Amino acid sequence: MQLLLVRHGETDWNLEQRFQGVSDVPLCERGRAQAASLRAHLGDEGFDAVFASPLQRALETAEILSGLSREEIEVIPEIQEMNQGKLEGLTWKELLAEHPEIITRWMSEPVDLRIPGGETIREVASRMAAGLRSVRERAHGRRVLVVSHNLAISAGLAELLGEGPEHFRRYRQEPCAINRIEWHEEPLSLHVCNDYSFLPPEQHPVKYGPHAE
Repeated sequence: MQLLLVRHGETDWNLEQRFQGVSDVPLCERGRAQAASLRAHLGDEGFDAVFASPLQRALETAEILSGLSREEIEVIPEIQEMNQGKLEGLTWKELLAEHPEIITRWMSEPVDLRIPGGETIREVASRMAAGLRSVRERAHGRRVLVVSHNLAISAGLAELLGEGPEHFRRYRQEPCAINRIEWHEEPLSLHVCNDYSFLPPEQHPVKYGPHAE
């Protein structure tokens, strides 16, 4: 299977530095422009099947990239973003002010940190890997497009490369970044990771995280 694994374009919550998780936030105008830039970069590259997370921002990105209608895109619940529980909707500044202990644990021991009402990175890695394996089973060696999310992709790649979810930060994903994967047997072969060099400077990702300005 030849797999193009893509993170969705930006949303208003990305620009506002808010935790999104499974909150169903659509693409903003800038996110749609990023997806259009990626589509132009792909040129006439075609796909035999298109899969996406059930969240709007992933589905809309998949529509723009593939030219398919939403009904033609196969939804895979296992590849949606990490459920971030009570943090969803908060900004990084609000989190630093209200729950500094969570930031401390996230920076030092994130893999088994569970936000109340949410998931752990370890759980996300397991379900994302299962979701991508199900895509592989259905793809039958074809060219496939999959649109997912930052933490889901980074944790899933660490798991499928045999490194374990502890190494998820190596595979951080920027908005509309692409990963080119060849996957005939395990572990998969990752040829391109987190490439967004095709985006014009005005569409480059905003800084995100506790130290963003």
